[in-house]
Amino acid sequence: MATIRFFGEFKDEVGDVFRINLHDTSYNGSESEIVLGAEGFALTYAGNSEDRHQPIIGSSVEFTVINEGGNFETFLNSVLPAADEGRMQIEIRRDPDNVNALYWAGILAPEQVEQDDAPTPNPVRMTATDDLGNLQRLLFDQSNGSGLNEVRTPVVHMLQVLNQMRTENLWGATDGFFRYVNDVEMNGYTGSDWLDEVQLDNPFVNEDCEIYEGARGYNSYEILESIARSLNARVFQANGYWWFMPVNCYHRASNSDDWTADLIQVDKSGNAAALTTGQTAQLQNGYVNETDDDFVKMAGGVITFLPPLKRVRRTRDYSGNEFAISLYSQAITTGDNIVYNDTDRTYLNGLAFSITGGCQIALDAASVSNIPANNAFLQLQLTIKCGSLYFTNTGWGSVAGEFILNIAQFNQSDGFDAGVPWSVATDELPSQQVALDLTIQLRIISALGADITSNYVGDGLFLSASIQLTGDQGLLGDEVLYEAVTSDDNRIEIDQGTVLHGDPLSVIGGLNYLVPYGNFSLTGYGNTYTSSETSAAVSLHRLGVGEAMAQGQVPTQVKKGRFFGRRVELWQTFKEGTQYYAPFEFSVVMNSRESDVQRWLLNFDDTNVTTSELAVNNDNGSVDPNLFNFNL
Repeated sequence: MATIRFFGEFKDEVGDVFRINLHDTSYNGSESEIVLGAEGFALTYAGNSEDRHQPIIGSSVEFTVINEGGNFETFLNSVLPAADEGRMQIEIRRDPDNVNALYWAGILAPEQVEQDDAPTPNPVRMTATDDLGNLQRLLFDQSNGSGLNEVRTPVVHMLQVLNQMRTENLWGATDGFFRYVNDVEMNGYTGSDWLDEVQLDNPFVNEDCEIYEGARGYNSYEILESIARSLNARVFQANGYWWFMPVNCYHRASNSDDWTADLIQVDKSGNAAALTTGQTAQLQNGYVNETDDDFVKMAGGVITFLPPLKRVRRTRDYSGNEFAISLYSQAITTGDNIVYNDTDRTYLNGLAFSITGGCQIALDAASVSNIPANNAFLQLQLTIKCGSLYFTNTGWGSVAGEFILNIAQFNQSDGFDAGVPWSVATDELPSQQVALDLTIQLRIISALGADITSNYVGDGLFLSASIQLTGDQGLLGDEVLYEAVTSDDNRIEIDQGTVLHGDPLSVIGGLNYLVPYGNFSLTGYGNTYTSSETSAAVSLHRLGVGEAMAQGQVPTQVKKGRFFGRRVELWQTFKEGTQYYAPFEFSVVMNSRESDVQRWLLNFDDTNVTTSELAVNNDNGSVDPNLFNFNL
């Protein structure tokens, strides 16, 4: 069906031809040509000039149409105001008579149209947006249709989100639709496409129930934003594609590392869409834009500086009520059954631990008399150490000791075969501590007090243990705060907000255990990560905040000014002399090929930067936010 109502074409200052198509998805008729304003169109990316790792960067296009009456007058004042939201689409194509490549796509709404209150002919200013904002009203649902939550790769999840765009129909089924680059990967990964191999489980969307009306969960924008934030990447539309581009690509370009060789392009269904020779050349020749060679820097620019950062913080929300760790043992032994060591997580004053589990045990009958003296006890001996404190049957203290828990009694002559639940709830921590260590030993103690565990080595046992964070009112913790700090005497801190994805928060027998709250998991790989800029393996969000801190612990030069020449794109790095810059935001008037670009000087220095993770109980909002704020 032909949905183009109007179109207009222009040739810019360097000879490139562009065509703007105005689609009406309810229209099936002939297209009419319109006269465009002198600017052709202005493409704008609105970024946060203080957030070098802004995960989603929206774009808009503004252009002018000369209203000469007739069909356009009717459309403007009758059809457009009555149209359903999302019905009007703006499509920009480059070289329409030859390559005819999609350059940009967006949605036009009546409130984005402004016309002079004057007789025709008069100018009409139209602004279309890329529709990323519309994702905020769409709940993300990864159900397979049978009520089960599907685990998919990040690429598939992001495609699911991007296919919700109301402009999705402007891409053909086999056209290149999504471009992405791998950067942050699990330590030791030897594959070729981590983003389309690692498994990612997103938070549930729960349907209405007797205590809550309506579906609730996270919207698609939040899911997309969280995936990008978790991997220090940007999502945006450029050159007729959706991009997932790690910020480290700019740094790679500044080091003469052609990251475009690692770019992967897929269609809307996730099938490979091979780059053409022309596309490859465009990427390789354009990933660095250089003064004088590619563009002319016009007069009137200004230089400012961002203040140096003291710390960067990011909160991982895993939606509560899940275990911080899960472990098990399958053998009766005279040694340790379960050992957990968390070497550097920080636990705040007031947190407590709920340690629960089950013991499925089958003990053979012993050849002894059935008398009270031959009774025996199943006993758990737990060493619970947090920082410098030990939790024993008398509470927290600095003296090493164990918490003793008798979970069953039996007569040795009868043996024992049963499943027994058990639990230990600690008191609240009296002070902030670093690192949690848990050792559990199952012991069989005779009625006379002798340890007779060795008599049962080889008998059946399945012992499990799970740790939950609790706090005031007994509610379960659901957040981990990640922090990077420099030892430099700086003042400013950045809070990157909350992410929904990250490391698995549970481990069973040393293996990743999926809980349904945003975990990356890949068989054979642990929960430490590296990137093109970080070779020392650390947990995902420690890497994230550490790299953000490494790019901001010294004053950062910011330039604002106008370029003329080659088209400016968000995936490009700008070289001026010997210095390299990455774009915060820009606006390009396409007909004149003049671009106003705000960019920051690339720098990466992780000297003096340390990272940590803090276990936070914030399930009921009872933690004082001021605990994490600093007055400047």
